[in-house]
Amino acid sequence: MTKKLIYSFYISEPTYHLKINDIHFRCLERYKDSFDCVDITFILEDRVTCMTYAMQAQHKFLDIFAGKDIQFSLIDNNEFRESYVFYHKVATKLADNELVFFAHNKGVSNIGTYDERQIYTWVCGMYYYSLNFMDEVNYKLVGRKFYSYGSFLTKNYEPEHPNKYGWYYIGTFFWINCVKLRYYMYSQGIKVPEMGDRFYDEEFLGNIIDAFPLIMAGCHEEKYLVDCYNYYERVTEFMKLIYDTKADGFDDFYNEMTA
Repeated sequence: MTKKLIYSFYISEPTYHLKINDIHFRCLERYKDSFDCVDITFILEDRVTCMTYAMQAQHKFLDIFAGKDIQFSLIDNNEFRESYVFYHKVATKLADNELVFFAHNKGVSNIGTYDERQIYTWVCGMYYYSLNFMDEVNYKLVGRKFYSYGSFLTKNYEPEHPNKYGWYYIGTFFWINCVKLRYYMYSQGIKVPEMGDRFYDEEFLGNIIDAFPLIMAGCHEEKYLVDCYNYYERVTEFMKLIYDTKADGFDDFYNEMTA
């Protein structure tokens, strides 16, 4: 199956040169071979001040994914942000024969709110635990009945933004087997939910699938967390709880990506 990266890259004048974006570029460089094709959407806070940055970022992505089928698009920032991308390029498409990995330059809007080291750890963790074990991704999404695979699966952590079944991949880095999910929705008479707010991408799967019976049946992620909040502060605890020995190589990865 074709592995496709659908990626949103938010750009504003104050945030473009932050170290967190360099970390995103380094992580994508590390895992570029996880994808057959790439679709990048630049989300600009202001076209006048940000277009030059978008061109610089485009060159970086072209260097990273040289030789791959890559597409670019550009939108103005709106109330939906990366959820706008998810709705139009994932939720309403669900193309045949595609494993889609949906991600974005997480953390740019959190700098100054949380300790930067916690943000860097969270971001590196989402790449590492979503992309470092591709044999497992293939086995679960293609060889078994999994609909999705991602990092930091948890129960509902934001009561003000609930979804139907109360679970998320917090941070919104996850794979979807498009044809399996589309068939499941068709078989259950489920229509694609309308886009209601900027948390649509994060809420989407939890509005479609009741994950916890599937977890118990071995058809979804086996491990999940209890209700949680302030996840940046608890990221190290999360990793120990979820990933056990998989975390053995994470420190070296983190140190290399943040050097």
